[in-house]
Amino acid sequence: MMQQTAALTINIAPSSQGNSQGNTVQLHSDRPVLAANYFIGKSVDETLRLLPMLFSVCSKAQACASVRGFECALNQNAEACVQRQRQIAVDVESLREHLWRIFLQWPQLLGSKAKQPILAEVFRLQRALDAQLNPNNQLFTMNAKGALQVDSVCMKQLKALVDLQVFGSSCEQWLAITDLSELSRWQKDTDTSASQLLNAISDKQWQSSGDGGYSPLPELTPAQQKELQQLMAQDEFIAQPTWLNQSCESTPLTRNQSPLLEQCQQHFGTGLLTRAIAMLTEVANLAANLLRWFRYVHSKPAGEQSPTWQLGHAVAARGQLFHSVQCQNNTVTDYRILAPTEWNFHPMGVVKAALGQLQGSPNALKLQAQLFIELLDPCVAYSVSTHHGVATGVSTHA
Repeated sequence: MMQQTAALTINIAPSSQGNSQGNTVQLHSDRPVLAANYFIGKSVDETLRLLPMLFSVCSKAQACASVRGFECALNQNAEACVQRQRQIAVDVESLREHLWRIFLQWPQLLGSKAKQPILAEVFRLQRALDAQLNPNNQLFTMNAKGALQVDSVCMKQLKALVDLQVFGSSCEQWLAITDLSELSRWQKDTDTSASQLLNAISDKQWQSSGDGGYSPLPELTPAQQKELQQLMAQDEFIAQPTWLNQSCESTPLTRNQSPLLEQCQQHFGTGLLTRAIAMLTEVANLAANLLRWFRYVHSKPAGEQSPTWQLGHAVAARGQLFHSVQCQNNTVTDYRILAPTEWNFHPMGVVKAALGQLQGSPNALKLQAQLFIELLDPCVAYSVSTHHGVATGVSTHA
């Protein structure tokens, strides 16, 4: 894999001794946030066909948010089984994205060898599931119909892989851990990329590193969704979004809850250990829910209601993804995408606050910064400069 030019550059100027203001942190992004303008003038069907090619990272989430955006704009509702299959496809993609970090990026940051064979099996299983969930590439199109045959074999295999290779037991057993003493025992008794990262953080006493607080992007009411859609018409807002004049984040920490996460936040704030536990909690939940999703592919469970959205929306691996579309006579007249990277890597947001709190030698500072960035997971290549050298990371893949 070729090294990519960094679209996200982060510069950390370490504080001088006795400086209570912390490190000076600057973030600059060259992400093409207005790339969706490419679809203006194209038909709805052509846009839905081309969009996953243009946005290859989290392409299922992008396709899902896109078709939901058009369904909102045209006042059409997909069948319940179609919505269910779309959600499974997005969840499996999110799981794959997290496993990419766990098996590839986490070992490399700790100086170990990436778990390429395991990751290759993850990709194989995802492709097999896609073939069942999205036959003839019609799942993310207007008037899509549910697949006739979806079996649970690949889902069981993917869950079994996560059970063994991430948690060394079952996802359910890991989710049952409720306090830090149980977590410590799990770390000592397990030898996986996940436990190795947690052990490294604990051994270096970096559990609280990057504790800069956080402001979660809230669940939006229908009225707030309309307000967000209006804000998305502004180029400046798409590039550097805020909500109620605040830089918010949309990460695994903002959408997962557990007794263990509560304990981590009480003891270590929103530092590295809490962030790692949040991602692992999401991985465990996604994997544990695979078979639950499968049971309802063809029917809607009693009592469950679909959320009402005013614009296209999907929860991708990196956070909430919004698509706002306008069309007339089957032609796109405006298209706006607001991705989670713009929230999470806002120049005045959570990364600036977190990296401003880091301490240690230049090498320690650089590694802590990389760990924090990987746990938020930008969807682009990035570089981190500490005035003592540059560290790079690649968050995209083939």
